[in-house]
Amino acid sequence: MAEGSSVKNSRKKSKNTRQNVAAELSSLRTLAKEIIHRYQSNLEAEIIWCINALSNAEEELSAKANDQDQLEILLKPLVMLTTKPEKGRLKDIKKIHRIVKYISKTLME
Repeated sequence: MAEGSSVKNSRKKSKNTRQNVAAELSSLRTLAKEIIHRYQSNLEAEIIWCINALSNAEEELSAKANDQDQLEILLKPLVMLTTKPEKGRLKDIKKIHRIVKYISKTLME
C-alpha cells in the first residue's frame, strides 16, 4: 500500500508542478506583452520626434538637419532597409532600432 500512496503523491506533485509552470508561463506572456507595448510606444515616439525635427529644421535644429549631404546620408539606411514583417523577427526590430537611434542622435548633434 505504501507504493500506491507514493505513486499518487508523485502524480499529485507532477500535476502541481505542471500547473505552476503553466501559471508562470501565463505571467511571462503578460509581461512580454507589456514590455513589447512599452518598447513600441518608445520607438514610435522617437520616430515621431525625428519626423518633427526634420519638419521644423529651419526653426531650431542643428545645421545637420538642413545639410543636403547629411540628409542623403540619413536617407540611405532607410532606403536600404529590408525586413520581413510577416515573420515577426527580432532582427528586423533591431535594424529599425539602430536606424532610428542613428538618425535621432545625428539630428540632436
